[in-house]
Amino acid sequence: MTVITGASGMLGAHLLYKLLLKNEPIKAIKRQTSDTSFVLKIFRFYENEKTAQSLFNKIVWEDADITDAIAIDEAINQGDIVYHCAAKVGFARKERSAMLAINKEGTENVVNACLNNKAKKLCHVSSIAALGQKKDGLPSDENITESPSENAGGYALTKFDAEREVWRGIAEGLDAVIVNPSVIIGPGNWDTGSPKLIKTVASGLKFYTKGSTGFVDVFDVVQIMIRLTEGEFSAERFVVSSENITYHKVFNTIADALSVKRPTIEAGKTTLATARVLSRIDTYFTGKMRAVTKDTAEAALSKNEYTSQKVIALLDFVFLPVESAIQKTVNLFLEDRNSNINNS
Repeated sequence: MTVITGASGMLGAHLLYKLLLKNEPIKAIKRQTSDTSFVLKIFRFYENEKTAQSLFNKIVWEDADITDAIAIDEAINQGDIVYHCAAKVGFARKERSAMLAINKEGTENVVNACLNNKAKKLCHVSSIAALGQKKDGLPSDENITESPSENAGGYALTKFDAEREVWRGIAEGLDAVIVNPSVIIGPGNWDTGSPKLIKTVASGLKFYTKGSTGFVDVFDVVQIMIRLTEGEFSAERFVVSSENITYHKVFNTIADALSVKRPTIEAGKTTLATARVLSRIDTYFTGKMRAVTKDTAEAALSKNEYTSQKVIALLDFVFLPVESAIQKTVNLFLEDRNSNINNS
């Protein structure tokens, strides 16, 4: 049986979909409070109602908090293949303890459970955030072993710590691979994560930054995960990124796909510093999570590049261009929005 943690998230749901099409028995681990209807919604993007429901009904759901070592050990029992997708993304300081518990300690629990239950293979989903930057100015790759700098933020540091748990498991005999995806483009909760970029531009985004990073289509990530896990690969990590693109170009591409006005005002250090202050004030009075933090401001201005030459060469893989990934996702966003309007 295949076991997936974080199955109710965007990447986990798309992985579920592809594995179910292969008719594999799946146990999906989720928190007790997770909304599984999100997974069915993802399936509906790609299948008619009957097929989507049929696939969804094949999932064996099991409640287990990733931070509960005993519950995770029991959930992974009899799991041959384990995909560890569960993680917490955050950029505010008050989220760091939760990220440490979920990203680092949760991965420790998964690794221990795989060892205890003699799982055949673990695929751990890390992030390009866990990679440091090369000092020679070349794109970052799998050969970087040092931790990200403190300025990289809590998410990057806890994902790096999570990778160290996987390497520890490998040293103890675990068969495992690690993937480091860049920013994943695909449909999901339009109010969080990368899908929020599309909703934000649709709402009339005026500002852009000159920072850059890697982007990749969600199904490219899923396909690579499955091929690496089912193949004879072990004790290796793989950067999974299609292209390095500026945020400005990404925003413009989204705007063009939506047929809305492109952002025209460059947000530099001064603008972002002001936004951080205003965001802090808003948080104080409303209690809402800050939209602009030190970590998000620095990320928006940073120019980072990554290379996936290793996985391209090993799998003879051809990535979907980011522009195509954005167009496909925008089409699903518009379809979803129009459906909600018609049903309201």
